[in-house]
Amino acid sequence: QMGTNHWIHSLCVVDSQRINYLYPEDIPYTDKQKLSLACSATPYTSYISGDSNYVFTIKKFHPTDEKSVYYCYTHSRKRSSQNSGGPIHVSIVLVSELSYTDLFRKIIDKISREYFENDEQILEAVYHISTSWEPPIAGKLVHLPFFDGSIHYRIPRTNGIISDIEALDQFEVL
Repeated sequence: QMGTNHWIHSLCVVDSQRINYLYPEDIPYTDKQKLSLACSATPYTSYISGDSNYVFTIKKFHPTDEKSVYYCYTHSRKRSSQNSGGPIHVSIVLVSELSYTDLFRKIIDKISREYFENDEQILEAVYHISTSWEPPIAGKLVHLPFFDGSIHYRIPRTNGIISDIEALDQFEVL
């Protein structure tokens, strides 16, 4: 039985504008959300070589949700395809309701390095680890177990006293 995940809604692998892997598998994304996620996670240009990181949002379609979008933190890598012979972009996407851009960019960078060296099981492991993370509370310094260490991150204050950029000074992976 998994605990509540206050940080990560889902993790997925996208290539050729198709979601090839989604964890947890039972996330009830609509077809429109899946299409939006898959298309946005695929760079629109063939000129991008190597790795790139970016963030995009997809709309929620549940009117009772207090936040109207999911933030999709993405790491994309151009790889050669065994089937088509040409290059393809493979993207690892972390979907969250939280807009902690600097934190999640660092997390998705680490997750993607592990994914490209291993496989999808790393995504499941990260999701399970993140269910043990304490809920985010504005202004609080949290210690989040992550791989062989932990992340120390000060949650931004909603009243603007600490911004996400200022919180970078409080971010450390040990």
